[in-house]
Amino acid sequence: MGYKDKYDVIIVGGGTGGVMAAIAAGREGAKTLLIEQYGFLGGTATAGGLCNMASFFYQDEQVIRGLPQEFMDRLVACGGATPHLRALKSYGSGYYASLYNRELYKWISMEMVCEAGVELMLHTYLADVVTEDNKVKGVVVENKSGRSTYYADVIIDATGDADVAVRAGAEWVMGDGAGVIQPGSLMFDMGNVDIERLHDYVMSTLEDYDVKTEQIPVDRPIPPNLQQRQFVAQGFYSLFREKAMKGEVYSAKESILFTTTALPGVISLNSTRCHFDPTDAESRTEAELDGHRQAESIARFLIRNVPGFEKSYLADSGIEIGFRESRHIVGEYTMQAEDVQRGRHFDDVIARYGFPCDVHKETKGSYWDDPDKETRTVEGLWIENDDAYDLPYRCLIPKTMDGLIVIGRCISVSHIAHGSTRLMPLVMAEGQAAGIAAKLAVDDQVEVRNVDITKLQRRLLEEGASLYRDEDAVKQEKARAKAAIEEFLAAKESVNTYEDVEWFD
Repeated sequence: MGYKDKYDVIIVGGGTGGVMAAIAAGREGAKTLLIEQYGFLGGTATAGGLCNMASFFYQDEQVIRGLPQEFMDRLVACGGATPHLRALKSYGSGYYASLYNRELYKWISMEMVCEAGVELMLHTYLADVVTEDNKVKGVVVENKSGRSTYYADVIIDATGDADVAVRAGAEWVMGDGAGVIQPGSLMFDMGNVDIERLHDYVMSTLEDYDVKTEQIPVDRPIPPNLQQRQFVAQGFYSLFREKAMKGEVYSAKESILFTTTALPGVISLNSTRCHFDPTDAESRTEAELDGHRQAESIARFLIRNVPGFEKSYLADSGIEIGFRESRHIVGEYTMQAEDVQRGRHFDDVIARYGFPCDVHKETKGSYWDDPDKETRTVEGLWIENDDAYDLPYRCLIPKTMDGLIVIGRCISVSHIAHGSTRLMPLVMAEGQAAGIAAKLAVDDQVEVRNVDITKLQRRLLEEGASLYRDEDAVKQEKARAKAAIEEFLAAKESVNTYEDVEWFD
């Protein structure tokens, strides 16, 4: 591939945000290098074992568009994802979700990155950062070729842990500032599940779930090669609690949360909880062991006890524990929970979002082994927002370091606000903005904190991003969703009644 040692833009981390940043920067004409530790792209979306992209919407209004939507359209077109599916009940799952095939997600990511002219360096780890006069100048990496140093005018930290920012000396906090962070999860899949039998069982035991929703297409059908019935449920309380209290199940949660996937006969389980420090190698190792212990135990429980799982098997798990939170940079602005929940607007908006503040249980220990009974009934917080909110560009810019844009879990937000901003669609939108901003900084020969926001917003809008509400489009989206829901309820058995469906009029 013929790597050179000087670039306009270097992105460290090829996850959901890093991929978007690389494509955006490459399309803007920047000489761009994308560095990734694995042999594939996607980050949490692939290595983390996830299967659903939730949510591009606030209620029935699509708020994430532009390059992220183009990416999802490419996935749908190749039979690698469903279109955005409307949840009839958003609690616990979000307003909409697109279910995707992780392997095709990897391929479309690589294909689009290469099409944009980006140089890609896989199997490569960040070792150190080159700084000069309080500015990041380059990165030192390790791979099978040894240790190398690469320089750029702008570095984009898409590591998820702010690894570049921390090594450079930028100011940061862990979690809520006192070290409290959300737990991680080992996502895992069960194969050869009888989906219709499982749906019938859920229908016959509806009182056993606190989260239950059908997910239905509203604008185009699900590709015929993919699972057609899509639904989510959290519960199995009567079965699960009884077995767990007898010591027959090892879990750090009080319930089982599953979703159907893009793949027929495959169920994804978000049912493990691992409390650890994702920036500490020993702690991460212990978490991996604990996550796999929980997954194996829960899989056995499902096969033995839940109709539809009788002939299933533990098919796959995340390559690593997916962690919801670790470091946050201290940026030029730190977004607060009230900004998210009140739907605040900012002059330097670079994306809009509306997912609720979803903060998972922060206490430690196995749910059933925890001696502190007061902590065992707390699953976390789910706080609905008054409206969609703006994400300001300043949250991506370290307060004390130049030459660096930070995207992903580690942007400058509070612990509670992070319950919303951590979702992958917003990270993708941040990536598009960061890639364009980096090229503007190079062209105008200014620091990234001094990028002309008007120019950045103009380019984002030209590339299809949603920065402002289109009232006419919202009316059409609401009408489309209402018609699709009514048609579904008239034709199909549903875990949701007409009365408990959310109608966003």
